[in-house]
Amino acid sequence: MELSLLLILLLLSISTINGLALVLRGSRGKVKNDMLGAALFFLSLYFLAHFLWFHAGIILDYPHLMRTANPLLFFSGPFFYFFVRNSLFDRKGLEKKDYLHFIPVFLHGLDLMPFYLLDYETKLELAEEVVKNPGNLDLIAHGFLPTDWVNLFMVLLMTVYFIYSLLLLYRVRPDWMVRVNRQKLKDWLFVAVVIFGVFNFSYLGYRVFFSLDVLHMNIDMGVMIKIFTFATLLSIALLNIYVHLRPEYVYQFDDLALSPSLFEPENKTVPLMVEKVGEVTEEEQLIAKRVLDLLEKEECFKQAGLSVLELAATLNVGPRFLSAVCKKCLDKSTKDLINHYRVNFAKDEITSGYLDNYTLDALGKEAGFNSRTTFFNAFKKEFGCGPNEYWKRFQEGSEI
Repeated sequence: MELSLLLILLLLSISTINGLALVLRGSRGKVKNDMLGAALFFLSLYFLAHFLWFHAGIILDYPHLMRTANPLLFFSGPFFYFFVRNSLFDRKGLEKKDYLHFIPVFLHGLDLMPFYLLDYETKLELAEEVVKNPGNLDLIAHGFLPTDWVNLFMVLLMTVYFIYSLLLLYRVRPDWMVRVNRQKLKDWLFVAVVIFGVFNFSYLGYRVFFSLDVLHMNIDMGVMIKIFTFATLLSIALLNIYVHLRPEYVYQFDDLALSPSLFEPENKTVPLMVEKVGEVTEEEQLIAKRVLDLLEKEECFKQAGLSVLELAATLNVGPRFLSAVCKKCLDKSTKDLINHYRVNFAKDEITSGYLDNYTLDALGKEAGFNSRTTFFNAFKKEFGCGPNEYWKRFQEGSEI
């Protein structure tokens, strides 16, 4: 066995194990590794079967398994989308309608029935031809439909899932690609999206140039096929390297103090999304996430006199719809939500020593309140005492 083939088999074996480990470990907090693990497991197992069976020749001993791995790649696109969706909306596992995404797998299995029904001797003859030239697999071992059509549909479907995942990510977090820094490189979702993007582009390129090569055009496609094959395997390797740089995400089954996710609110007093998955539409969840983003990241609550109308205009939605979303998803009215961020900002400033140099009136204005009375009433509603009393207790070291 050639050294390069041995290294590829080792990489794909490790990747398959890592994917399975992520699935078994399950979802923990904001890190929805189980869905990412499923995507990694299926695509790694697909490529492992391809290289192990056809390039290493093991299919000669088990010719009846020749096309059994082909449907596996149909799983990677949906599971990657589930990973992004569950991470953004803090969901777990599969939902009822998610099983509809697996219809292509079922249809492809039916498409391959003519091949599965071939006798052993015929399959063995086909296997011998494929081992001589693995590129012949799609030409001589197919079902009702030409395998080129199936492969083209498969890679386009994977690309559609990836693009839709990007759009969903952009709708929830428009700034997700801005200011790439060390913190983002620690974020599981960000790294996974980038690496899966490389994988999708590389595998799409491989399929395109492989199809052109089959058409016997007067262009040497061999070099491009090798480049995209290498890039595809490299993307799988990169994801596994990242896994092993943070092995606690894979093999540690105890509860861990995970580093904050890019998509997890840093302010622990931020109201969490109310679990009403069956009642809340995806659009409402997107708007709710964007509201939290404006209040937390952009601190729009500091804008003096910020009204529901102004916030709704920023989000390009109606004020009544915004009020309904805040109440339904965040369990607060829009006004109370804005004041929640304002008084929590004021509280943090108080405990940081702000009042050693400035007045409470100045603090109220900095937090976005128009008047002293509104500031004091909102603060008391949130914490059970006014800012003066809170400041006094804090100085005395009393329980707050």
